[in-house]
Amino acid sequence: MNKKKIQNHLNKPITEHDFLTKKRAYICLIGLFIITVFIYANALENGLLNFDDNEYFTYPEITQLSWHNLKLYFSHYYLIMYQPIPVLSFAINHYFSQLKTIPLHGFNLIFHLLNVFLVYLFIVRLSQKRVIALIVAMLFAIHPMNVEAVTWISARSSSMYTFFYIIAILFYLNYIKLAQKKYLFFVGLAFLLSLFSKAQAVTLPLVLLVIDFYYSRINREMLQGILLEKTPFFILSCIFGIIAISDKNTIDNITNSILISYSYPEIICLICYSLVFYIYKIFVPIHLCAIYVYPPKINGYLPLIYYVSPFILLTLIGLVWQIARVKKYVQFGLLLFLISILINIQIIPSRLFIVTERYGYFPYIGIFFIIGSFYNEIKEEKLHINEHAKRMLYALLLLYSLIFMGLTVQRNTIWKDNISFMTDIIKKNPEVPYLFRAYGARANALINNNQLGEALADYTKAIEINPSEAISYLNRSLLYMKINNYSDAINDLDTAIKLQPNSAVMYVKRGLAKYASQDSNGALHDINQAIKLNQNMAEAYNLRAILRFSFNDYQGSKNDFDLAIKLNPFDSEVYKNRGIMFIKRQNKEAGCQDFNTSSRIGNVSAGKMIEQYCKAKATRLSV
Repeated sequence: MNKKKIQNHLNKPITEHDFLTKKRAYICLIGLFIITVFIYANALENGLLNFDDNEYFTYPEITQLSWHNLKLYFSHYYLIMYQPIPVLSFAINHYFSQLKTIPLHGFNLIFHLLNVFLVYLFIVRLSQKRVIALIVAMLFAIHPMNVEAVTWISARSSSMYTFFYIIAILFYLNYIKLAQKKYLFFVGLAFLLSLFSKAQAVTLPLVLLVIDFYYSRINREMLQGILLEKTPFFILSCIFGIIAISDKNTIDNITNSILISYSYPEIICLICYSLVFYIYKIFVPIHLCAIYVYPPKINGYLPLIYYVSPFILLTLIGLVWQIARVKKYVQFGLLLFLISILINIQIIPSRLFIVTERYGYFPYIGIFFIIGSFYNEIKEEKLHINEHAKRMLYALLLLYSLIFMGLTVQRNTIWKDNISFMTDIIKKNPEVPYLFRAYGARANALINNNQLGEALADYTKAIEINPSEAISYLNRSLLYMKINNYSDAINDLDTAIKLQPNSAVMYVKRGLAKYASQDSNGALHDINQAIKLNQNMAEAYNLRAILRFSFNDYQGSKNDFDLAIKLNPFDSEVYKNRGIMFIKRQNKEAGCQDFNTSSRIGNVSAGKMIEQYCKAKATRLSV
């Protein structure tokens, strides 16, 4: 197809007979927006999860939006990822509503709705068929596999990169239609914003070539110009690809991944399984999970499904090829899907997940396009099938849509809180070492619910499936201390210190356990070791100050309290403890001043100290 024919195709009016006028299409689109809001409404009050959500807001620059911090977003990696625009969005969220979850989830939902609209525009411009565009937009809006990208706060990078990605495609379609170079500049600008949102956007130049293929632009006459116009985009892809893997932690992940004990034939099986998984879940989106761990070998072998996957994939290729040879929309849809999903197929197995649901957010548009085009052929009677079969196929689409909506509503509930979320992960994965994180996170949530027995069982299970992780012993020791079981706490901390001998935190916690069990000398030894390892731990100086006071080293105690406050001037407990020391040393004025400071910061017990020792005659008090 030459330039003139392509432009004529893009400029021709959209005709849908009388079935779907432009007005009716937009009414349907508004209805789709309402349905989408309805099926995601139960996600708006979901909480922050200990699965990246809360970690973003531990960075002070994210909780303190400023022009200076804006530079940090574009010059730092966050959680091993370079995605400055989503990070900026977190900062904006926090600036206006702190950690309120409805605005956080609402932001994600708004971007999903915008993407639904953009998907409609993309497909209607591409195919010149409103029916196809509406079907694709509907499947994109309601599909359960997209829940992770919408409902998980931290996954907003998927919807944000897709937003700019599709805008870039729309500008490219304008460029093809109008042959005006300015639109290539707009493509580049939108592409850059997409790259700043997620590294997955590096596939755009290849997707633009797929669009060229769809319009038959790839021929001898136009090939050189087509490749030349995309050279800047390929350069951007290379630059951002290098940026994405340049973080030290990412390099460590890749290095450690190479050491995973899968043979080359097994890696091929894993790759085939991943592709089959993404295709299968389009049509059967059940048993979904936030984490799909790499399969453990049993007696040296992978589970059977992995060995069967290459044959399943070859069978699918054989079946689809027969149709794709004569249906260009099938070729286009498959290429769009494969090119945008293959970047997420891990040739080098990572230590973490074999597949991830949110990675299908944009790629699935390719498969949805095939489905929409198939139904359009039925509507236009290009397929010779009887009326009964037509009605059955229309009913099947309706049934699938209703099932998808129900599954999406149900899937949102899994992301409600840490307990439901981690329970789902635990139920749907084999007991591999990585799952210690899920058990540990669920235990932390159970403690917040005061379900201490269940939490203890989870910490113990985490240790059982991965006994080499010090954090599990540390967490269980803290729970033991909470229930006054100091001997078991010390035993766990002994193990944790063997695993991480240079961790100051472990020594501080063991010192605290020893102090609580009346071993002051042992506690002081541990605290001194902690300070030797890390001289900037306010908690260590606070505890050593208490110990020194018990040894009648009053000046040393005061010095340590002063250091603790210097390191963390907002720790109300340190002010309260120093106030107790002053009261004990008959310095009521200084003691009451510290109690007042502690109370202002939020320490409730400091208020009681004020009532008892600053508004009445001071009584004897022990630290």
